[in-house]
Amino acid sequence: MWNYFKKRDNNLKAVCSKCSKIIECKGSTTTALINHLKIQGIIIEKSNMEEEVVPTKSKIESYTILKFVEQNSLGAILSRCATKD
Repeated sequence: MWNYFKKRDNNLKAVCSKCSKIIECKGSTTTALINHLKIQGIIIEKSNMEEEVVPTKSKIESYTILKFVEQNSLGAILSRCATKD
C-alpha cells in the first residue's frame, strides 16, 4: 500500500502519489488511505498490505519444549517424563 503514498509530518499524513491529495492518518491507521485508493479505483490486494505474523499455539508450544530440552540434561528430561507417565 505504501507504494501509493509518501509519509509526511511525522507519519501523521500521507500524500497520494496518484493525485497528490494529502490524507490524514489519524491514530496511525491506514483505513483512510485504503478508502482513498478505493475511490481512485485502485484495488489493494492482501499481498500489498503489511500483515502482522502471530505465532500459532503449536509454534509457541514447540518453542517451549525446545527451550526446555536445551536447558535440561537427558537424565532430567527422562526422569520428568517418567514421573508424568
